[in-house]
Amino acid sequence: MKRGFLNTIALAKTENEKEIIRSLWREKFPEAPVDDKTYGRKNGDWSEITAGGKGIPCGGIVSWPSTAVPGGWLLCDGSAVSRALYADLFATIGTNWGEGDGATTFNLPNLTKSDYPISVDISYDEEGNAIVDSVDTEKKYHIINYRATTDQINTILHGTVAPTAGFGLDGDFYIRTDTLEIYGPKMAGSWGEATSMVGGGSGGGIINILYADLVVEIENSTLVTGKFYKIIDRGNLGLLFQAIDVNKLAIDGVRFMLCPAYYTIGADAYGNNWIGVWNLTKTATLNDLTIWNGIVWKCIVEVTEPLDSPDQNVVNWELISKSAFANHEYLEMIFGCSYDVANDWICKQWDNRGNVFGCDYNTGQNNDGINYCDLSDWNDISIIDNQCFGIFNNSISGEIRDNRNIGTIDNNRGGSINGNSNNGYISNNSVLGEIANNYNKGVIVSNSNEGSILFNLNTDQISSNSNIGDIVHNFNTGQISSNSNIGNISDNFNTGNIFDNSNTGNISDNSNKGDIINNSNKGGIYCNFNTGTISFNLNLGDIYFNSNIGDISANSSVVREIGYNSNKGEIISNSNTSNITYNSNAGVISNNSNIGSIYSNSNAGRIEYNSSGEAECNIFLNKNNGSIVGTWTNSVTDIGEDKSGGS
Repeated sequence: MKRGFLNTIALAKTENEKEIIRSLWREKFPEAPVDDKTYGRKNGDWSEITAGGKGIPCGGIVSWPSTAVPGGWLLCDGSAVSRALYADLFATIGTNWGEGDGATTFNLPNLTKSDYPISVDISYDEEGNAIVDSVDTEKKYHIINYRATTDQINTILHGTVAPTAGFGLDGDFYIRTDTLEIYGPKMAGSWGEATSMVGGGSGGGIINILYADLVVEIENSTLVTGKFYKIIDRGNLGLLFQAIDVNKLAIDGVRFMLCPAYYTIGADAYGNNWIGVWNLTKTATLNDLTIWNGIVWKCIVEVTEPLDSPDQNVVNWELISKSAFANHEYLEMIFGCSYDVANDWICKQWDNRGNVFGCDYNTGQNNDGINYCDLSDWNDISIIDNQCFGIFNNSISGEIRDNRNIGTIDNNRGGSINGNSNNGYISNNSVLGEIANNYNKGVIVSNSNEGSILFNLNTDQISSNSNIGDIVHNFNTGQISSNSNIGNISDNFNTGNIFDNSNTGNISDNSNKGDIINNSNKGGIYCNFNTGTISFNLNLGDIYFNSNIGDISANSSVVREIGYNSNKGEIISNSNTSNITYNSNAGVISNNSNIGSIYSNSNAGRIEYNSSGEAECNIFLNKNNGSIVGTWTNSVTDIGEDKSGGS
């Protein structure tokens, strides 16, 4: 059974299966709840995953027990709904389930048919082949999410018709862009009356104002309470905030902003050819459009080989300014935002896909005054439900979702990056798999992998790995770095480093306060419990099940195993074609070159400098307080004696 942070008890079919899962769950996560519900963990806290939980994007579908639909969801009954009101859902599923009236409506999925497969029971034969045991086609209900924020985080919605009572959630705002009216916040299921965002008057309207003039009005306490002030020279196209006192604006408001219009690779309806977010593997022909730092760039000299980013290469690229674009290169978008008026700083910005980006003024100044809200790729629909400084310059074929980190996610190429909580950066990765569910205060950088890097809890770095396998389930305050492997580095619990490994086997299940370093192996290094190091090994076999405070190091072998050792000394510099196993010692097992086995020893002394002759030689089943040294050609079975020399 694959282990993770998701409680799968609810998926078990029988009480026996549930009890097996409960046992594994208690062993792995003794602090977690154990019942028939499904749970996830974020930042150390366990919470039930329900239909309204995080991680279900716009267009996501779940089973539901009745036709009583929760807020933010629609029943999958094939109904035709408004394209204008449910604009985000329409952008996600289009007319895949029906064109509606062909102009103003589209059809929802119809998943109440009795022939729609609800669930499939699958078992496996001895060779691992899947066997379909049964298919459940009993009529059930399904609901579809029409907004990305499925965890009830409030947002600012928009459309070209008045919102209906069933649209949105309590606490949401809604901007009607055709009449320039704002509704909200929605309370007790009602949107209330619209407030005009145009003109003056005592009851509402917008006052256009420059930032410098706004500062003066705040200082003089001359704001008109209840009025909306649009700061026309900030936020690209303006910031809109309501005055809640004569000298104070509301903390949260609206940002009007131009964003690159097209993140999909290909031609748009206006004759522009887009090549997506730039990365060093791309080439470009004349007039191609690319995206970098949230800005559109036009190719003016053909790019035939990998070059620097467009902002560093004015020979090949020309900036298309947001103030002077001519062919629909940018799209006007509306976001919620928090604004620090005194410091003239957008602290936080959010969209209707659950993304919340930004940082406070002081943090921004420590990052060279960069406001990542301006750089982020807001119009990339593959970025969902993230909270961090910003997400930008990623060229991906999957999704970036559910990240909660104090840093940026940037310059990645490949698959999915999701479910991370860290105080560092996730950057410069090229992946076809996932980088997911990491909780760290360090950096996850420069990885190139077709596997997964996930479920790590660390306060340092996971970096410079090139692997086709997994780096998973690590809990460490050290580094996991510079690994090149086709196997796994997994289930480690350490405060030291695991780095510079090149292996096609596994490095896994280690609990150590030391290092596992510079290994090149086709076998596994796993299940070690040590406060020393496992280092400089070149082996085709396994080093495993060791519990030591000393070192296991500098082995060069075609061994099958170095394992089951519990020692406070060292196991070092061995070159052997058999086993070194079952040792419990407070001394050293070192510098052995043997064809036979050294195993099952319990000693407080040393076993060292052994080199077998042409005949195989075993040193085994010893319980000694002394040393065994020299060259041995016969078996040594003495107990409690100091042996030196050979026979």
